[in-house]
Amino acid sequence: MTVTELRKNIFKVFEEMEKTGKPVEVSRKGEKFLIQPVKSKKSKLQKLMDFKPRKVVVGDIDEVANMSGWDENDWRELEVIDEMFKNSRLKNEAGS
Repeated sequence: MTVTELRKNIFKVFEEMEKTGKPVEVSRKGEKFLIQPVKSKKSKLQKLMDFKPRKVVVGDIDEVANMSGWDENDWRELEVIDEMFKNSRLKNEAGS
């Protein structure tokens, strides 16, 4: 592809690179240049944020319809995460 062709189709070229991850070769005055996407490593949180919500119910729909509100005493996610963090930190300190 020439620089002129790239200029005319720059948005299409970049959308294609974004979709496929493949580099694009551009030539100018006999020189060849390679334009390629830089792969950035996503954090686990970023990967989770990419998840699309789904409209799926697993289990008995009547049971879900008759549920009462959540009881905070039953919800221990923050405690579990905190415990995992502490254990991970202890392992890292022991390995150092």
